[in-house]
Amino acid sequence: MKTKKIIIFMTLIIGLLSIGYVCLAEGSVFFAKDSIIENNPGGINKYTAEISDTIKLQDITVSASEEIADDGSLIFNVKNTSDNSILGSFWYKPWLENRPIYLKLSNGDIILGKEKIYSYKEKKVVPLTEGTGLETVFDYDVSGDNLAIVGKRSSNNAGIEVVIKNLTTGKAKSIDTFKYSGFNYPEVIYLGWSDGKLFYDYFENTPKIKEYSLQNDKSEVYFEGAGEAQVSPDGSKIVFTQINLKDRHDSKIVLSDLKNNQIIATLDGSRKLFWDNDYLIIKNVDQAKLVVYDIKNKGIKAGEYPIEEQPYEVNVTGDGIKVKSYSFKNETIIDTEKEFNK
Repeated sequence: MKTKKIIIFMTLIIGLLSIGYVCLAEGSVFFAKDSIIENNPGGINKYTAEISDTIKLQDITVSASEEIADDGSLIFNVKNTSDNSILGSFWYKPWLENRPIYLKLSNGDIILGKEKIYSYKEKKVVPLTEGTGLETVFDYDVSGDNLAIVGKRSSNNAGIEVVIKNLTTGKAKSIDTFKYSGFNYPEVIYLGWSDGKLFYDYFENTPKIKEYSLQNDKSEVYFEGAGEAQVSPDGSKIVFTQINLKDRHDSKIVLSDLKNNQIIATLDGSRKLFWDNDYLIIKNVDQAKLVVYDIKNKGIKAGEYPIEEQPYEVNVTGDGIKVKSYSFKNETIIDTEKEFNK
């Protein structure tokens, strides 16, 4: 596949390829050592990156730019496939985020990263937050016509807001607000849809996961002392961090069934995870490995695979897993695709 070389500063790479400290309310801190580069001997030395090129989606083409954003994000350009005209661009860190680089919706729209959306009807790229009043996006999820976003109205404001927008009518409604108290940048806040209910992190006073019902137009607490809620693509399962407020080192990752509200298993790893049908794959950053869990079989461990790279897409195969990832090699940032067999 054709690649482009990108000149970048080492100091930027350290910041952007790491998952750092995430503080929850009352001083509860989680640390994940997700980093391609763990030290900075060169300071301002320049390095190169080789990044795969083009993705064709319906009537648009998405390709990596030759530039790196100031915050270290990759810059993706969006072009009209028919005449090659530029429709817009978006920034994204695929190795760090829990959402894919793009998401195709049933109405033809395509979410790009987590801050832009391509309107199939209008043939243009617009902010994902258009019509919501929000400026910053921490996470999003879509269920039918309902787009849920958790974000801020201003980057200088400590207030967090959860908004639901109807993609057909364009009408948006704020369903909850809170202050992310006692945190270190950046905020890590997730949400996800399941059968007409929206599950989302809520961090004011003590951390908890709340659920909002579209039918009843009400929010209530789903789980006290928990955060980092990630719902499976089919809406049937949820993974979250159960937080021990007295001893943060005793916190654990929980896999639970949303249909019967039963905990399936307690897992090892970080908040970086991947869903693939009946399997859940979690990156254990302390031991540099991907761990595969069989969801249908009580969440038992189905395999472990050592990995030094930063994965951004993982799929389970008959003989193991297929992984797309970023890594740092010979002073170059590269993206690779590998298969790991049992």
